[in-house]
Amino acid sequence: MDSSKLNFGDYVNSQEYMTPDYSQLIQTYYTDVTYLVDLLVKLAGVYNVLINSADVLNRIALAKKNDIKDALERVDELGKMIDEITDLLNAQIVIYENYARLKGDFIVKKLPFSDIIKSDIEHHIKHEHHED
Repeated sequence: MDSSKLNFGDYVNSQEYMTPDYSQLIQTYYTDVTYLVDLLVKLAGVYNVLINSADVLNRIALAKKNDIKDALERVDELGKMIDEITDLLNAQIVIYENYARLKGDFIVKKLPFSDIIKSDIEHHIKHEHHED
C-alpha cells in the first residue's frame, strides 16, 4: 500500500496498522472493561437503595433491631463486593492506560503523518472545488 495516497481512516483500517487478532483482543478487552464499569454503576445504585432502606427502617418506631441489623449487613456485604469490583476495575484501567500509551507511541512513530495530513488536505480541497 502506498501510504502517500492514504488518508488517516484508510491507514488505521489497513493491515499494516494492527492485525485483526490484536484488534479483536482489544475490542473484547474494551467490552470487558465496559461491563465492569456498568456493573459498578448498577451495584452502586443498589448500595444507595440499601442504605436508604436501612435508614428508613431505623426511623420507623415499630422496626425491630434485627431488621435494621439485617439491612445493614446486606449493605456491608454489597459494599465489599463493590470494593472488589473497584479494585479489579482499577487494575484494568492501569492495563488500558498502558495499552493506550503504547498505541499512541506506535501511531506517532509509525504513521506517516505529513503524508496523511497532506493527502487529507488535498482530498478536502479537491472535494471543495468539485462542489462549486
